[in-house]
Amino acid sequence: MSKIICGIDLGTKKTGFCCLKSDKSIYKLVLFESQNSNSSKRILEIAYKIKQELSKKISVVYVETPIYIQNFYTSSLLDRLFGMCELICSDIGIEFNSVSNKKWKKEVLGNGGASKEDIMLFSKTYWAKENFLSQDMCDAACIALYGLNEKKK
Repeated sequence: MSKIICGIDLGTKKTGFCCLKSDKSIYKLVLFESQNSNSSKRILEIAYKIKQELSKKISVVYVETPIYIQNFYTSSLLDRLFGMCELICSDIGIEFNSVSNKKWKKEVLGNGGASKEDIMLFSKTYWAKENFLSQDMCDAACIALYGLNEKKK
């Protein structure tokens, strides 16, 4: 069976989740959302959704390293969700990796400072048949592509 690489773009309200087959086609593309007004419960809901989607078919997970946001509380929530993802992968036995947004943007798009518009255009062109509902899904697909390329090195 071919390897399936998953990319995750974490958010406290929306999280993009994309898995690629070794031929770079999309195996799974999902947007996890939670409208819970309690932010701690919201990230738990997102973590549970991630856990439900991960399976033994997935070989490796790449998650974008949380960036520091001016709002300390939001940064703290992202760090907690990141840790939950690492624990879920460890429990299931899936290799877990993190990557900075500048690194995956540089490797995939050729520009570490690529804009949201650049990422959206790339994703919608590269995977023209897919329905990208949000920026988070585009980011997750590019993170997965970065991971797939890293594993082929």
